[in-house]
Amino acid sequence: MDAIVITSVPQGDAPLEIRKAWVGLTLPLHEFSRHGPVSMPAISVLAASEDIWLKVKRKFGWTYKAENWWGYVVPSDQAIHILEASSPIAAQWWRKNTPGLLLAGDTLMFDANCCKPLESSGH
Repeated sequence: MDAIVITSVPQGDAPLEIRKAWVGLTLPLHEFSRHGPVSMPAISVLAASEDIWLKVKRKFGWTYKAENWWGYVVPSDQAIHILEASSPIAAQWWRKNTPGLLLAGDTLMFDANCCKPLESSGH
């Protein structure tokens, strides 16, 4: 598998309109997900961001609890670049609210129920 198509609104803590913008997009898979969906701990995209208030809360002991998700992992920088072409407003939301997740090597996870895997043309 090389990619997924987002077929329905993904789970998450981004606003609904922002999550809806993913529907219909084809996203490349990270090597973690090349053989199918994976189960791994996932935390809120907002908790993982570099938001100063979340940093302050964490300093005083407040934490988000990681939950195991079953889904597909994609490179976040590539995903946002693809999102930009169809919904600049949604891409801007991600850049503004989750800057710590958009560096090369960072990932986003989409729940398996909202995705359809695509086989490469060579298979």
